[in-house]
Amino acid sequence: MNNGHYSLQELAGLFDSRGDKFDGRFDTGQSLWEALGKIGQVCRSGPVRQGNLIRFIRDQQIDTPSQVFGMANMTDFSVDYVMHDDRTADAVKVTYWDEKRDYSETTITCQLPNDTADNPQEITLFGCTQYQQAWREGMYLAASNRERRQMVSWTTGLEGHIPTFGDLVIINHDLMGAGQQFGGIVEAVEGAVLTLSSDVAMTGEHWYCILRDRQGKPSAPLSIEAVAPNQVRVLDTLPYIEEDTSREPTHYLIGQGAKVSWPVKVTAITPEADNRITIAGCIESEFVHSVDQGVLPPPPPEVKPPPPGLVINNLLATQGGTLQAPVIFLSWDMAVGADRYVIEYSTDGRQTWQPAGSGQSFINQHEFTAEAGLLTCRVAAVGAIRGEWAEISVNAGGDFDTPGQVQPVLVEPFTGDALKVRWDPQPAAARYIVRVISRGTGVRSLYLERNITQYSYHYTDAQQDAAGRTLTVRVAAENGNGVLGAYGELTATNPPPDVPNNVEVTGLLNTLMVQCRHPKDTDLRELRVYGEQRSGFKPSSGNLLATSPNALLSVPVPVNTQWWVRLAWVDQWSATDLNFSGEFEAEARQITETEIGPNSISTPMLKANAVTADEIAANTITGNEISSATTITAGTGKNTAGMNGDETPGMKSIRFWAGADADNIQKAPFKVYKTGKLHSANGVIDGTFYVGDGNELAGFSGIGSDVRIWAGDNNKDVAPFKVFQDGTLYAQKGEFEGSVYADHIIGDVYKTYLINTSSRSFGTSWGVIKSVHQQKSAHKTQI
Repeated sequence: MNNGHYSLQELAGLFDSRGDKFDGRFDTGQSLWEALGKIGQVCRSGPVRQGNLIRFIRDQQIDTPSQVFGMANMTDFSVDYVMHDDRTADAVKVTYWDEKRDYSETTITCQLPNDTADNPQEITLFGCTQYQQAWREGMYLAASNRERRQMVSWTTGLEGHIPTFGDLVIINHDLMGAGQQFGGIVEAVEGAVLTLSSDVAMTGEHWYCILRDRQGKPSAPLSIEAVAPNQVRVLDTLPYIEEDTSREPTHYLIGQGAKVSWPVKVTAITPEADNRITIAGCIESEFVHSVDQGVLPPPPPEVKPPPPGLVINNLLATQGGTLQAPVIFLSWDMAVGADRYVIEYSTDGRQTWQPAGSGQSFINQHEFTAEAGLLTCRVAAVGAIRGEWAEISVNAGGDFDTPGQVQPVLVEPFTGDALKVRWDPQPAAARYIVRVISRGTGVRSLYLERNITQYSYHYTDAQQDAAGRTLTVRVAAENGNGVLGAYGELTATNPPPDVPNNVEVTGLLNTLMVQCRHPKDTDLRELRVYGEQRSGFKPSSGNLLATSPNALLSVPVPVNTQWWVRLAWVDQWSATDLNFSGEFEAEARQITETEIGPNSISTPMLKANAVTADEIAANTITGNEISSATTITAGTGKNTAGMNGDETPGMKSIRFWAGADADNIQKAPFKVYKTGKLHSANGVIDGTFYVGDGNELAGFSGIGSDVRIWAGDNNKDVAPFKVFQDGTLYAQKGEFEGSVYADHIIGDVYKTYLINTSSRSFGTSWGVIKSVHQQKSAHKTQI
């Protein structure tokens, strides 16, 4: 998924895919930056300058974090929660220019479920001309205001330059986990056991670890268990752990359950002194990015002259919520010619009236939270004028309606990591009861808030509950008096993986190499290989030979044995009802003579364990790893090239060579030593070559300025020693032994050594040559 960074062309493509557009005319003077900001506002984005480019960063859901920050690379950590008060906006009123109403100015209220809309925030979307787009952006702003209220900031080093504004990072800090989060570096690894830089107190169950790779990206959460105060064992497949002490060590984040890390949307990056970077952001919420995917309410009806006596018919009231916070749900027939509806209620027998929630609605229904007691609610339609009031009495907090039956449906086919169901909201609900049943037994039961109308049962839940792949989800709404409505239920089965295909089984000396095509299933756990030394066997736990999360594995077997094997994929839901492949025959045998076939070469000269690879083919060796304890060569004689790890006197410390066989490695014209030293008898470097840094640098260059050789500075143009393309030599200081010949010596030379021609050593007296060019010295002057 895109990380939110867009060029204008990419942003236009996103507009088209969402059905959004910017349709505005700038008729007043303003800067380009201001104009780009107004354009981006209609699609929740803004311009950011990155080098010499201007890109748009869009606030959208990001699945892959760009960096990991834990207590090993964070200081000055702070967290602040923005509390709600009477002045906090609880909805958004969006003003736009509706293209279906001759671009007249139109205002709609975007209200989140269970919010009152008593104090809406008003915004104007310049260039927005569509009702659907205005509603989506209003709901996004309302959700962002409600959900993104936990702010965090911290200081880090130069790695703070890796993320940018709008990126998603994950953090882990004990201030966020109430003693259930730990961070540091991995000091050592032995098998699956990690030695940590600090002690961790892992009480209870369901502890996880996230490891940061070389690029700063996080691994998937790995299940762990305690071994010692500063040691844990990884129960899942262990990713790469940095053991080279010259590199940045692997960082770890540890937490219990979902508290292993927190997602943070970066909102500010401020460079400080001494390579310190301060990063600020908010705890991210997926709800912000999905709230605009709900059911779109009908748009406001077009403005028409209202008929005389505009009235409300069939006004109904349904009561939900709790005894302390009852929720009144009103509905009525659409009034022809109505532009909107106003809703009020009275608690004093119609003496005074006050807005019910936001006090208005653009559709023929409205929900608001009321105080317990007798209420009178009234609704009127508004067009060019307001119509007659329709009233209904409600005993708020007393007469709760019995909720209707909830009917759960699948959000998506049950073929992946989770069973996801949703249902339509019940106005009379105070909460929802969800039950999960497997094999006729209830394995999980929970309550959900009335504004939550979907549920996901993940395979990790099924593993904890010992549930199978066939699940029944039952959902019922409960009102404020504890009265349940009728249960609705849905039964779904996650199908087992298909039969492995494209299977190849190859017998080697003491190994069966097994491979097949990896399916596209997202919930796979492992590939199982069953086998016996007879045909027609039935797979069972007694003849399970090997398992692997990959589609390629090796099975150790005795030498000179005949095998029949069958394969099956196992997913995360269950190891039953597997789809087994047919039988495949292979023989592990000792090679006694050289056999050359169309696709293979077998020879007794192939030493066991000398080459390890996933695949060996004619003329080609491909694999995840080719290892040798000593030397690997290619070619013969002067055409030989090789890699060497041998420390014998003949090899010394040469690690790469070319141009000689392994017995004459020291005579090779090209050698690379383990210290980094390079020897080449005939080398060509196209461009610039330099050694060292700063005043210890020396270099050669064939490009750029006329300087071809220089020393003493990174910048060759200001180096104290230079040789130019035309042969000119420049040196700030110089000493010469022997004779110096020149056609002309120009300038003043104030001191020079006198050469004793008999001893060829420096004399002890000084000679002076002054203004040689003024004395018209002869050619080939000897000093």
